[in-house]
Amino acid sequence: DNFVVKYRWTKELPVLGRALALADGTIFLAGPPDLVDEPEALRQIDDPKVQSQLARQEAAIEGKHGGILWAIATTDGTQLARYQLDSPPIFDGLAAARGRLYMSTSDGHVICFAGK
Repeated sequence: DNFVVKYRWTKELPVLGRALALADGTIFLAGPPDLVDEPEALRQIDDPKVQSQLARQEAAIEGKHGGILWAIATTDGTQLARYQLDSPPIFDGLAAARGRLYMSTSDGHVICFAGK
């Protein structure tokens, strides 16, 4: 038998996905903000403005611009919630259990988000 994946939707988000979790029809995605259009930046890599943008992106990856947590519906990609974070998550730093979402952050904290 051939395994066929049914494509439903796609969504561009301004976050560099570092941690993902799936729970009850919701995708949770968290990471530092995505501040640069990389393909465009590569076309103008020597431009001082692009170099400045890349430096900001590097600082964001290092956690200096906080982080973003998105909650997205699995059915159609609808944004259910968005949270600005003081620090981005560590790699693979999300876990969902019993109606709660737990995040380990790069500044050494654990955050608990409670469901309804």
